[in-house]
This record gives sequence, C-alpha cells and structure tokens, in this order.
Amino acid sequence: MSNIPMEKLKEVSINIYAERDFRSMRGDKINYRLFIPYDYNPNTSYPLVLFHHGAGGRGNDNIKNVEGPCPLKCATPERQAKNSAFIIVPQIPFNSNKKNIQKSSKQ
Repeated sequence: MSNIPMEKLKEVSINIYAERDFRSMRGDKINYRLFIPYDYNPNTSYPLVLFHHGAGGRGNDNIKNVEGPCPLKCATPERQAKNSAFIIVPQIPFNSNKKNIQKSSKQ
C-alpha cells in the first residue's frame, strides 16, 4: 500500500465511508464506518476488510479510525480497481472493556 502517494489520499474523503451502528439485543451500540466498492454489483462476491483499532482508537466520534492511512489507502479508486472490497472500520466506545462485552451465539 505504500506505493500510493499521500497527495492521492487527500482526494479520498472519509465521507465515502457510510456512518452506521450495530446494536445488540442487549442494547449495546458500536459505531462503524462502511465502505461499499465503487463497482458494487449485488451479483458479485467481494472480500471484506476489517480494520480494528487498539485501545487508543476507542471513542464515540466514528471518524478517527477511518482517518488512518490504511482505511484511506484501501478506498482509493486505484486500489479498489485492483482489489475491490467492502471495508468495515468499527469503533469501540470509551466506556467498553472486555468485562462488559459478552459473547453470544444469537447475535
């Protein structure tokens, strides 16, 4: 990915990532951004790329994790022309920790 010049990244806006949220049956909410391939065709299968942050990426703004170089580089038209994919960038809220995230096979 390092072959894409930083000037090109300036052309890619975080606005190409749709703002979404996931709500569990318990009411927990996780914000995420979703990129849909430029050439999306509902009859075509696409890979899914998931960018997950470390503890420093927690928050409620649903923006800062998309502003990193990898999510932006993967969404450039040049990159998508070579490797078209859906991209999800979730953001765990500040108030979450491993103790209050429960696994469930029903979700």
